[in-house]
Amino acid sequence: MATLLSFSLTPPSAYLFQSKFTKFSSFFSSTQSPNSKKPLSIKCFRPPENDPPPAVQKFWGWLSDKGIVSAKSPIRPGSVPEGLGLIAQRDIGKNEVVLEVPKRFWINPDTVLASEIGSVCSGL
Repeated sequence: MATLLSFSLTPPSAYLFQSKFTKFSSFFSSTQSPNSKKPLSIKCFRPPENDPPPAVQKFWGWLSDKGIVSAKSPIRPGSVPEGLGLIAQRDIGKNEVVLEVPKRFWINPDTVLASEIGSVCSGL
């Protein structure tokens, strides 16, 4: 199982203290200005074991059918205390591409206007 790390430049909120986080370390970042007193907190937690909602599973299946993700993808959808997100399945290298969406799947003004709802979206 992968472990998700959460990084924050502000002190943790009361919400984080109520969740099941394990504090990994807390220190002052050397890249911050001398006047900054905000600690860099690193928290480590294991995501819940439950599967994402059926609609997300269906969307992930569609992404797989279109070749955007595969069983070898280093990420998967999942629910974490902050909400729905992507969870690393393994260590991800610096500058490693984890997901690439082909241009034909982009949603932009031109693709909307060319779609079946384009006529009602004109001028938005």
